[in-house]
Amino acid sequence: MYPGKIPKYLLFVIAYMLASNVSAQHDSYIYRTDIEALLEQRYDHEHTFLNARNTRMPILECRDVSIADSIELSKFRAVSFHDHIIETIPEGTNTLIISEHHIAYRSRNLHMDFTKQLKAEGFTNVYIEALAYDKDLSSRGYPIDKSGYYLHEPTMANLVRGLLDEGFNIYPYEELNFQKKASKGYVVKHIKQEIKEKELKNERINAAQYDLELMPAYLLMSTRDFSQYKNIMQTFDPNEKSIILCGLGHGIKKPYGGWRPLGYWLSQNPKVKLYSIENSSAIGQEEPELNKITCYFDQSSPYFIVDTQNQDQIYSENRYEPYESKHVGGLFDMNVFYPINYFDLQDDYSSYSTSYQDLIVDVSDYGFPLVIVKYNRSEYEVEKEQALPTGVEVVGQPTTSKKIKIAEDEVVFAWDGDRKYTLKD
Repeated sequence: MYPGKIPKYLLFVIAYMLASNVSAQHDSYIYRTDIEALLEQRYDHEHTFLNARNTRMPILECRDVSIADSIELSKFRAVSFHDHIIETIPEGTNTLIISEHHIAYRSRNLHMDFTKQLKAEGFTNVYIEALAYDKDLSSRGYPIDKSGYYLHEPTMANLVRGLLDEGFNIYPYEELNFQKKASKGYVVKHIKQEIKEKELKNERINAAQYDLELMPAYLLMSTRDFSQYKNIMQTFDPNEKSIILCGLGHGIKKPYGGWRPLGYWLSQNPKVKLYSIENSSAIGQEEPELNKITCYFDQSSPYFIVDTQNQDQIYSENRYEPYESKHVGGLFDMNVFYPINYFDLQDDYSSYSTSYQDLIVDVSDYGFPLVIVKYNRSEYEVEKEQALPTGVEVVGQPTTSKKIKIAEDEVVFAWDGDRKYTLKD
């Protein structure tokens, strides 16, 4: 039992985490290794993501797709991502960048199977956004608390565990503080050079894209992405094949407004043969135009869509522009689409382990909300408070029993605010 009680205002945070349809624009909280840390550590929105396990994505209500939309979409057909992605990647590609949605944790599940397929195709290196410079990660064989804040979300930590077991070389590439000034200077110089080239060609100059006075946020983002690019190049070998895991729009290959994303800087280097997969915006819930695609095709697993007349023409899009305006090429090389309400499913985390059993726990005497945290036993015995969970679940309503899907090698604890319980040791 923990000494003392959690302050009442922190209990509000639990209720906040359990609320449905929480917007990413609100303050957010990240997983720590126990409930006090989970609740007491509050971070800048820029460096965090919502409690993905317990935040429901907005539910998509499919209405009839218009005749005009049906005619337009009939030009495409859905193709299973898992079954056909490898054959779709162009020959000669040595770098594949794929995004994930920070608050839709199931988008990370796509990476687990995909990276195994890529390993068989000769990809050996994986660069991970926001991964800390943990020099002992590979030799240890699993991530811990100091390995990076995105890894506090169990699906991401499980992904890293799997990558290490598959034998990938894992590299961080996050911007370091000492890089910011030099990177900003280079980005400013680069943009000014772009302006000169446009002036020589008498091309129109969009103020939103080139006026440095109007784009401080874009400049900050571009600086970070350029630093990330430079860090990747420190260990990049064009004769090897690499995967870059990034968030949201960092894989965009062209200037986007005033932002020069990581994908843009990579695409400027002739040694990088880049293929960019957008796996964060077309999730079927966020944008009306993309919702039409999700409702029209109504698939049961992740997919991409191709031109029915030319399967080499793959639909690529982004969340801000109507799909009628641009079907092929552009900011990405491919969009991944998901089944209707795929991200609203509240199933257990994809565990790093593959052997499961059901644990029925009598929780009638526990307080609520009840936070259930699962750890790999061998990791927990060594790391204790530094260990990262393999799964976290919040039981919000009082109940007499709870069925928990666990692996044989997991240890399970629960917290109800001021008490800690061992559910499985």
